[in-house]
Amino acid sequence: MQLTKSGLGTQTEAALLILLKSAGLPELSSQAQILSTRQEETGMRLAALIRLSDGRKVVFKQRTGAETQKRFAGLQEGYRLAGAAHEGHPRFGVPRLLAADAGSQAILIEHLPGRAAEAILETDPASAMTVLTAAGEWLAAHHAALPRPVVAFNTRRPLHRLKTRVAEAEPPAPNRFRAFLRGLQDRAGALEGQEMPEAVIHGDFSLGNFLLDGQRVFGIDFENANGSAKERDLAMVLVDYATRFGLDDATPDGALIRPDLMAGLMAGYGAGANPQVLDFLIRLRLLHIWLAIPQDRAARSDRRDRVWRGVRGAAERLGA
Repeated sequence: MQLTKSGLGTQTEAALLILLKSAGLPELSSQAQILSTRQEETGMRLAALIRLSDGRKVVFKQRTGAETQKRFAGLQEGYRLAGAAHEGHPRFGVPRLLAADAGSQAILIEHLPGRAAEAILETDPASAMTVLTAAGEWLAAHHAALPRPVVAFNTRRPLHRLKTRVAEAEPPAPNRFRAFLRGLQDRAGALEGQEMPEAVIHGDFSLGNFLLDGQRVFGIDFENANGSAKERDLAMVLVDYATRFGLDDATPDGALIRPDLMAGLMAGYGAGANPQVLDFLIRLRLLHIWLAIPQDRAARSDRRDRVWRGVRGAAERLGA
C-alpha cells in the first residue's frame, strides 16, 4: 500500500481530503494517528485522529462493505439526532458530524476531550461506580430527548435471529449454552406483546463508546442508532462491564454484576427501565457474544479467551 502525507493508503487519504474540503477545514499537519483498525467479514473499519495545520483535531472514520453502504444514510441521521438530543446540555454531549461521503463510506467528526470508560476501568477498576453511574445518566438524557411511540415488545424476531446463528456456530460449552438458551426462550412468552415505550437508542453503548472528562460525559459512535427498547443500551453496557471487569467474588448468584454497581447505574438512569425486559436483553446479548467465541481454545486469541471467561462467569451467576 502506497503511503502519503497522512500515513494512510492513497485511496483512504483521498477520502480524507474530500471530507476536509467539504467541512471547510485546513490541511493536515502530520501523519494520522491510527486509533483502531480491523478487517471484518463485511469489510474494513478504520478510525484515525487527524491533526490539522491550525492546531485543531478531528476524527476520520471509514467502514467499507456493502452492508455499510446500505446503512450510510442512517449513520448520518444517527449523528444528527444525537447532536440534537444533547445540544446545549451542560454535562452531556456528542461529537458533531463535520462531513460525510457516501462514495468512500467515510465520515469526519469532531474530536472530544476525555477518556473512554474502558480505558479508565483498565487503569482504575475502583472507578466502576463513577463510570456506571455516568453511563446511566447519559443514557437517561439521551432516551428522554428522543422518545418514540409505545409498541408491543417483540421477542420472536431476536430469538429467530439468534437461532439462525446457532445453526451455523459451534460455541464452547455447548450443553451449557443450550440450557441458557432454553432459559431465555422460557422467559420470552411472558414478555411477548407487552406494551413498551421505545426511544432512538445508541445501539452500541459499550464501554469504548462513551468518554468521561471530569463531570462531562460524551457518547460517541452512532453508526447503530435505531428505534428500539431503551433497555437494549442498558443491557449492552452491563454485559460489556460484566464480561470484562465484573468477575468479582462479591457478585452473588442471580446477579450480573455487584448489586451496588447495578444500583449505581440504575440510580443514574432513574425510573423507566423494565426489569424483566432488561433481564431478557442481557441474556440475549450474552448468547450472541457466546456464539462468536470459537469452541477450540487454540482458535481463540487471548482477548477472546478473556471474554469467554467473562461470559461463562456471567452465565453461571445468572443461571439458566
